[in-house]
Amino acid sequence: GPAAVDGQSVSVDGDAPVDVPANVTRQAEVLVVFDLPSTPSALAVSVGDLSCEVAWSPVGGGDYADYNVTCGGVDTTLRLLAAETQLEVRMFLDWTFAEIFLQRGRTAVTASSDVSASPPVSLHADATTNAVVSVYPMNGIWVDEATVRATDRVYQGWA
Repeated sequence: GPAAVDGQSVSVDGDAPVDVPANVTRQAEVLVVFDLPSTPSALAVSVGDLSCEVAWSPVGGGDYADYNVTCGGVDTTLRLLAAETQLEVRMFLDWTFAEIFLQRGRTAVTASSDVSASPPVSLHADATTNAVVSVYPMNGIWVDEATVRATDRVYQGWA
């Protein structure tokens, strides 16, 4: 379906709330693309109590650098190439779990989440930067038996 928040540009300096319609983020895809600032900064996306933070610091020399990441209480690392200028955080949220993908899956985290009906979305940066935010509501994955039985089969010879 259509985006509930479609490419909203946000200036981030400290905490920056994102205006999301009610009852969307409980089951949604949240996509945030930060411009990497020129000075060290924690860059974070939070949905309710679930937070994902990257400890960014520009590094001179070398082809890449590894950065500490904490998402939903899980600590890991993210490798960024020296030529990269943006950080992508994509969160798939439902009522109990979150799948978080950084840089299109270069680093992935599964975290438990206790998402309320309309958890707020906010961004954080210690240094001034810009971000683009999109939020897409998702339907439930569960369907009834009649829907499954009425679905066309893709395998030949199966009833």
